[in-house]
Amino acid sequence: MASLTEIVLQLHSLGGIKFGSFKLKSGKESPIYFDLRVMVQSPKLMENIATCMWNIFEGANASTDILCGVPYTALPLATLMACQTGKPMLILRKEKKEYGTSKRIEGLEGTMGKNCLIIEDV
Repeated sequence: MASLTEIVLQLHSLGGIKFGSFKLKSGKESPIYFDLRVMVQSPKLMENIATCMWNIFEGANASTDILCGVPYTALPLATLMACQTGKPMLILRKEKKEYGTSKRIEGLEGTMGKNCLIIEDV
C-alpha cells in the first residue's frame, strides 16, 4: 500500500491538487482544490486511495455492514472498497430515472437495520 505522502504526490502529478482561488459547492472560497476525478487515469492510485480510506475507517474502530459511494467520484472508491473487503454495496443515483425500475437506490433489499458507510470524495 502507498503512503499518504505517495498518494498526494501521485494526485499532484496528475493535476489533482490545484492552488489558487476556488469557489466550493458550499459557496466558501478555498486556496486549494482537490480534484479526485483525475484518479481514474491511474487504477493503482485509485486502489491506493480506496485502501487508505478503508484503513482510516478501520482505525477509528468503527464497523459497517454495507458501503455506499456518493455519486459520482466516490463510486469507484466504494466499488474498490467493496471488492477489497467483501462488503456489499448500494448504488445511489444522483437523480431518479423515469424508466426501468425507477429506483433511486439500487441494492436496498435486505439492508434494513444494517450500518452503512457512506463514502464521499471530499
